[in-house]
Amino acid sequence: MNKKDAELIQQTLDGDQSAFSTLVEKYQKGVHALVWQKIGDFHIAQEITQDAFLRAYQKLRTLKNHKSFSGWLYVIATRLCYEWLRKKRLPILSIESIDNSEVDQMAYEQYLEKEREDDAKDKQRELVRDLLKKLPESERTVMTLHYLGEMKCETISEFLGVSPNTVRSRLSRARNRLKKEEYLIQNNLNSFKLPINMTEIIMKNIAQLKPTTPPITKPLFPWAVSTTSAILAIMLMGIGVENHLRFQQPYSLDTTSESMIEIVDSQLVLDVPTQLTTRKQIGPTGISSINNGTVHEQNNTESAADEKTVTVSIESKREWRQTNGPSGGNINTLFATTEGILLAGTGFHGIFRSTDFGDTWTSANTGLSAMNNSQSLHVKTFAQNEDTIYASVRPSLYASTDSGKTWSLVPTPTQIDTISGIVFVGNLIYISVHPEGRGIGGIWYSDDEKSWMQLNEGLKDLRIRKFAKIGTTLVVGTENGAFRKKATDNSWYPIMQPSSTGIRVDSIAVMDNLLYIGIYNEKNNNSGEILRSDDEGDSWTLISPKDRGSTIKGLAVSGSTLYASIGGSVFRSDDRGDSWMPVNKGIIDKAGSGLVAINPDTVFVNTNHQIPWLHITNSDLSAMTVFDQTGEGSIFRTTNGGISWTEANTGIMTTSVVDLEVLGDRIYAFTGNRIFYSANGGQTWRRIEDIHEPFLYRFSGITTLNGNLYIGAARYDRSNGEYVGGVFHLDEKNNALIEIKTNRDMNAIVSMYIVGTTFYVGTTHGQGFFLWNKGWDSWLNIGLVDQGIDIMEITVSESNVYARTQHGKIYILKNHEEPWELNKEANVHRRFAQSIKIDNKLYTLSKREGLIRSVDDGNSWTKLNVGIGFEDHEKITAVEIDGTDFYLSTTQNEIYKWNHIDELWEKLGSLSLPVQSLAVKDGFLYAGTGAGVHRIQITTETVSVDIK
Repeated sequence: MNKKDAELIQQTLDGDQSAFSTLVEKYQKGVHALVWQKIGDFHIAQEITQDAFLRAYQKLRTLKNHKSFSGWLYVIATRLCYEWLRKKRLPILSIESIDNSEVDQMAYEQYLEKEREDDAKDKQRELVRDLLKKLPESERTVMTLHYLGEMKCETISEFLGVSPNTVRSRLSRARNRLKKEEYLIQNNLNSFKLPINMTEIIMKNIAQLKPTTPPITKPLFPWAVSTTSAILAIMLMGIGVENHLRFQQPYSLDTTSESMIEIVDSQLVLDVPTQLTTRKQIGPTGISSINNGTVHEQNNTESAADEKTVTVSIESKREWRQTNGPSGGNINTLFATTEGILLAGTGFHGIFRSTDFGDTWTSANTGLSAMNNSQSLHVKTFAQNEDTIYASVRPSLYASTDSGKTWSLVPTPTQIDTISGIVFVGNLIYISVHPEGRGIGGIWYSDDEKSWMQLNEGLKDLRIRKFAKIGTTLVVGTENGAFRKKATDNSWYPIMQPSSTGIRVDSIAVMDNLLYIGIYNEKNNNSGEILRSDDEGDSWTLISPKDRGSTIKGLAVSGSTLYASIGGSVFRSDDRGDSWMPVNKGIIDKAGSGLVAINPDTVFVNTNHQIPWLHITNSDLSAMTVFDQTGEGSIFRTTNGGISWTEANTGIMTTSVVDLEVLGDRIYAFTGNRIFYSANGGQTWRRIEDIHEPFLYRFSGITTLNGNLYIGAARYDRSNGEYVGGVFHLDEKNNALIEIKTNRDMNAIVSMYIVGTTFYVGTTHGQGFFLWNKGWDSWLNIGLVDQGIDIMEITVSESNVYARTQHGKIYILKNHEEPWELNKEANVHRRFAQSIKIDNKLYTLSKREGLIRSVDDGNSWTKLNVGIGFEDHEKITAVEIDGTDFYLSTTQNEIYKWNHIDELWEKLGSLSLPVQSLAVKDGFLYAGTGAGVHRIQITTETVSVDIK
């Protein structure tokens, strides 16, 4: 959790310099951007930025209102700029003016190379500065702080002392003025990066300072002072202030600050007048103790009599923290308020809010209640009426009067399941009901948001999918056509003649007096079409773009520009739909229904992976696909009308992480459709570049072996109705997945096991079990070809191969020779567990049995599940072995570590989200959950202190 400035300032004044380091880290980019804007020199701006923080630290005790720190810092930086401009520092002599003979030739060449790089960056900065000069001062400042200072609108508002709405309006006006030139600023942001050790440099200088003590001002005399005391006070003052001041010397700014050792969250204070040298080392932690630190003294007989070494073991209070990703997830819908604030509605984790044009998102669920007391917050749609924003969060309706920060419940009829649309006409609010099952929907309305009435006459109990208005006319789209109700009508009338049967309405949009509808026509080769009407539905014109997909996902209007999300692509029309051009350039792999146009050139769209891509039409349910909906997607943004798209997901952590793997200095997160990695412990995540047509693929999992990462994949080929797939390996250098090519097309892979250079893969729908070795030119089918069999898990012993199906049956291939036999061994499932031998004892850890141990080479086993609170193996969701350490998670979202000394499981805390995978790296335990990756520290830090 981010600490408030006031809290950090108080900690700084209490002697905690790391707190001020946090303030430096928070504001240094903004201060530098502001200074650069005022003086125009990037490097001198760095010096002035350092001076600003040094001066702020010196004067920190004089700041009366700690909450106004950012504005105070802004004033200090501005004054330093004016001081520098007045002094006009002397120009620095260029090395090129020095005789080359006096300079080492190699050093000179290196200097020239750096000089050329600096010149290139200077040109980029000048380009940005010239663009910003086109703006008025107020707009130029917010643009500089937002883009170059990487500040959010709320932070800029505190920094400048204006309201957040003022910042947003200035930012919006600035963007409109620059229009298509804004992307030039974004493309040159790399030239504004500060040195990575900027904070360290500032804090080293600060270490030599102490904050200045403010003058103490108190009333000269209390009202009740006695006459004698008053006379005495006057006499003392009359003696002379000079003598009095001898006893109150001010703080010296040249005094060196006292040494302090700080490890993690705890502070060590040794009350001895000695000099300390520290040696920091990392060691394994004890799980049970959570304390502020324990001191262990070690004697050194070879040391001098006045020297000794103290070893300090400090263990911070452990807690789970969410890493910064992987970003993205199951985003259902997008909405832009009239203030320019963006809201994203997700399928499970509620609402996310962005105040900085989609650069960052924060959770905005205050006031929302989870459906059926579960963790699910399913958001369907948004709407705005004047200053109030409404959100449909299944099964309820909520309203917000503070731009989506907090929400309050709006009473609705109890029989309502899901509200799919919200429309306002005059003082009436209308809602369309869309049951999640195959139930019946309808229209309800209210004039006081308390009592509701139905308005379904003429809808014939049709299931409503889309709801909109054009003027005062209401329009609904159903699974069987579109219907209209004018203000003067008492009933709904169909507006698709002669028959709307078999026509499903997928989207509706309005442009002035034009009504647009996207439909799916079962009678016309299951194609998607876009229709336009200029008479509220009395007549229609077909305006579908060529080379479109089969489904019209979404329509969005801004001014006279129309956008359409069709079959995974985005199209744009600037002539009301008469002509179209594709504008996704392959960036968006499967565009969803969330399509928002802020202005003609700025559009947001979500990629939607919620629709199952793999299905079969078979009456035998046992043969149905085993693949689930991934619920994983992204938000993309364009600011140049679709010429280029960038992901805008930072802060939306709803991605379901089903597997974690550690390889080298990276930790990989597998989400079902995509693979991400982090090389800095989860601070940032990067996506592995997708393979061709990635949305068609469903990866079976990731496996690491001999420093390589492998992925098995499957997809449904609609062209021939077959299931195909392949094995991919990671090209780390190019951040790409490369398919292992053979002369035989691979079937759809759902499981994989690697031994040495041999790949064993299991397929879906009875397509068989395959074997391949590096150097072979084809896959070898070794049986298990049977309709309905999905080979979900594989393990290989020295002589046998085992395969587990989706029904829990286990087959064995003895000596790698057919036929496969149904294995009836009672404990064969242990072959699918992780095993390790410690002190001649065999341990096996699995989701099925938990931890079991054998002391006789597997002849008999003992369960070791004490401390978990139950014995049921179905309660375990993930297991992990790291060296000799065992970890597991449960369906209660609790995480445990095995204590070898006490021989019981000890709790490492719990999470509010389902835990699906575990991994250990660099002293941290990582948990892949239904919403991103979380981590907890599992090592303790120790310090050895030499006291001399």
